Amino acid sequence: ECRINEVTEALIEIEKVFNKELPLSDLSSSEQDKILEAVQARRKMCLKPIHFSANILDPKLKCKHLSAGEIIQGLQYIHSLARHLSNVDENKVLENLADFRSNSGFWEMQFVQDSAINPNISPITFWKGICTEFPLRFVAEAVLTMPATSAATERSFSSYGNIHTKKRNRLSVKRAGMLTYVNHNLKLFTNDELPRDPTDTSESTVTLGLEEKTMATNQSEPGFSGWYSPRCVDQSSSSEDSELYEEMDAVLYASDELEDEDDVDKDEDID
Repeated sequence: ECRINEVTEALIEIEKVFNKELPLSDLSSSEQDKILEAVQARRKMCLKPIHFSANILDPKLKCKHLSAGEIIQGLQYIHSLARHLSNVDENKVLENLADFRSNSGFWEMQFVQDSAINPNISPITFWKGICTEFPLRFVAEAVLTMPATSAATERSFSSYGNIHTKKRNRLSVKRAGMLTYVNHNLKLFTNDELPRDPTDTSESTVTLGLEEKTMATNQSEPGFSGWYSPRCVDQSSSSEDSELYEEMDAVLYASDELEDEDDVDKDEDID
């Protein structure tokens, strides 16, 4: 699992590998220097104040391998975030931050320090489970729970592009977002996770959203727009799963009905 507080350390490790391996290569010294400059430039491009703040708030790192300038940027980001969070007092956050960095007050206690370096306790668990009474906890949670990469967001944009197409271009922003949400969550249910009837051997492949799923032939039910109903899943699912599928099903069909109404209204306007 990739965490945002580990980004600075990962890039430093990459740079160490290059520094160790390049002298053993057949490259000239000038070529080696160019490669190292490119690695350092990439590190500088990738790292932002939020990465420095995540490093600072990680009780196992606490500014480890950060320059003075990077520490200042990280502290400024923490202060800026505290000012924008409605449920915290920024002055209290600064007090907590000073005590946290200097290991004073609450953070001076031995059990707190032992919890901080425990490899089985993640940074986010440390703040949520040990430091529950301090406003700095909310800032730490906001920073440390952020994704380390934008890949998930880019995948959502890709799904959105497949939903809002040239042929299906009358979707409102709200409706398209709703369909993207349903499509994303349907992909979380794999055939292995869904309970099936062991006596049912009749299967056929149908299209569910934008994926191919293998389901019983007597359970597939296409929606109006070509999206297949969540009720295509095995009917032996638990009652909670069935309710979830019915809710998703209702969202899909409600969206299609609204589209039909829009089409009728537009046709009447044209007439």
